[in-house]
Amino acid sequence: MLDRKPFTRRELVAIKTRMHEIVAAEDPITRDQVPVDQARALFEARGDDDKVRLLNFRNKPYLTIYTLRGVIDYFYGYMVPTTRYLPVFDVLPESGGSSCSTHGAKAPRFCSARLVAAVVRCVSPARGLDPPVGSRAYRQLEPGDRGWPAAGDCAVMEALHERQIAEIAARISRRHRDGLRLVLVAGPSSSGKTTFSKRLAIQLIAHGLKPYTLEMDRYFVARDQTPRDEKGEYDFEALEAVDLPLFNEQMLAITASQP
Repeated sequence: MLDRKPFTRRELVAIKTRMHEIVAAEDPITRDQVPVDQARALFEARGDDDKVRLLNFRNKPYLTIYTLRGVIDYFYGYMVPTTRYLPVFDVLPESGGSSCSTHGAKAPRFCSARLVAAVVRCVSPARGLDPPVGSRAYRQLEPGDRGWPAAGDCAVMEALHERQIAEIAARISRRHRDGLRLVLVAGPSSSGKTTFSKRLAIQLIAHGLKPYTLEMDRYFVARDQTPRDEKGEYDFEALEAVDLPLFNEQMLAITASQP
């Protein structure tokens, strides 16, 4: 199934129709606790090696599993008791495949998973290594294991990440010739924005550009002016934590400058 072509629209409609039938049937989703050894044997029998290796490090003697229409699996968190609770969902085509999302009782505006798909495409080259990356990572914790070093996986992922940064730098360089002056990097606190910006700057220098990285931290207002959240703690995620007049003034000056 992994090597087949993406589902056609007709196939997606058929899948969605069948899923509605399962919802209408109110099929039960049962929850059970089984001994870890029993769960390990189950996952071994169907070749689910990642789950088997995870269970090797489980401290509790049992595992909570769920069963739906004869399919048994482990999930992190609680499942609803029957399919009746999942009436609102959609199955839509995506670039290179399809996506399915459930929304409980109310369906929000659909948001494409293009970014998630891009991450999967970035990781997928490493999946060609044998055994899978996840299994190798767990094997490093097993005494006497002589498999692929965990550091090797990290090096591969770092190389894939650096390659993407280089591709981004190449696109920025091309657009710079058309007048691009400002590149913004978004993300929550401690998400790696500054580190990413510095790595991107190095790649831009390799393209003959002279980038200047500017951290958002430079625009925070004085501490006594920083807004607080409902717990009374400083809220650095709030827009009011930024000196907006200064930020706007300098960003406009940068974008108005000549290449």
